[in-house]
Amino acid sequence: MSITPGGTAFPRTAAASRSAVPADVDLEPAVDLEFGTMSYRLLNRHAELDDTLAGEIAGLLARIR
Repeated sequence: MSITPGGTAFPRTAAASRSAVPADVDLEPAVDLEFGTMSYRLLNRHAELDDTLAGEIAGLLARIR
C-alpha cells in the first residue's frame, strides 16, 4: 500500500522496497508508530534516538501482519 496524504500517492518507502518491512504492512500506521516513538523520546528525553531503536522498531513492524 502507498501512503496517500492529501490525495497524492507516494511509492513505498526504501525500507519496504528492500524488504525491511513486509509488503502487506499498511505503511500509514507503521509510520505513525515510528514517528510517535521518536516524538515521545524527543519530548520526554528519557532515551536516545539511535540505531538500536531503529532496529527494534523495524523488528516490530516486520512481525505485524
